[in-house]
Amino acid sequence: MTRENPTPKNVPRVVANGQIAGTESGGDMLQKVVLLIVSLRDRRRVAEACIEKLGVSPSEVHVVISDAYERIRQAAKWSTEEALGEALVRVDDIYQRALQIQDTKTALAAQKEKAKLMGLYALARRRTGTSPVPEVGAPR
Repeated sequence: MTRENPTPKNVPRVVANGQIAGTESGGDMLQKVVLLIVSLRDRRRVAEACIEKLGVSPSEVHVVISDAYERIRQAAKWSTEEALGEALVRVDDIYQRALQIQDTKTALAAQKEKAKLMGLYALARRRTGTSPVPEVGAPR
C-alpha cells in the first residue's frame, strides 16, 4: 500500500513575523496555518495571525487551527512509517550481506535490530511476561 505525503508539494514561503508570501492569491489555507504554527509557536499568536493575515473568521479560527494540528500529526505519522520502512530495508540489506560473507555475528545483530524495530520483543514480553532475549548485562 503506497501512502502519499499529506502535505502539498507547493508549500508557501513564510516571510518575517509569520507573514505568508502570496496570501492574497489564496492557496492552501490549511498549509498556511501549519506554517504559522511552526513559525510562531504560540496558539494565541497563531489565532491572531489567522484572523488578521488570512481572513479566518474569529468564530472558526480554533477549528482551522485544530485542523492544521491534525495535518501536522498526519505528516509526523507518515514520516515515522517511512523512516521505519527505510530502517527495515537497511537492516535486511546488512543481514543479507553478512550471510553472503558468512559473518554470523553481524547477521545475528541485524536480525536482533530488525526484531527491535518491529517491536517483536515488546510483543513477546506482553504475551509471556518475560523477555525473550536477555538484556545486556542482565544476570543469567
